[in-house]
Amino acid sequence: MTVAIVGILATIAIPNFQQIIQSNRIQAAASEFQAGLAMARSEAIKRGGDARVTIVANALVGGNANWSSGFTVFYDTTGTASDLGATAIPANNILMQTSAINGSVAIASNAPSYILSMGKDAAF
Repeated sequence: MTVAIVGILATIAIPNFQQIIQSNRIQAAASEFQAGLAMARSEAIKRGGDARVTIVANALVGGNANWSSGFTVFYDTTGTASDLGATAIPANNILMQTSAINGSVAIASNAPSYILSMGKDAAF
């Protein structure tokens, strides 16, 4: 009898628990991306130059940016950062670098953008 009750409760609780876990993963990915954008904005204002957010090196999939592979926030001292990802960024200019997010969450863009630029006027 007790085993049957536990079985019924587990059948009801497990799908809800999985939904909560997935929701937390999505929220964590969104928060991390938002923190990167906020850091770029803050650094651009503080340094009076350009800060950029780009996909990590080798994150191009079929010509599309794969933001889910991670991203890099850096200060662009030359103002000429390329659109090819974080391949040639001097190490001392990197402000934040993330690893790939959980495979069940994807960060997608409706444009094939590899880099987001934040100017000293705090505008993208």
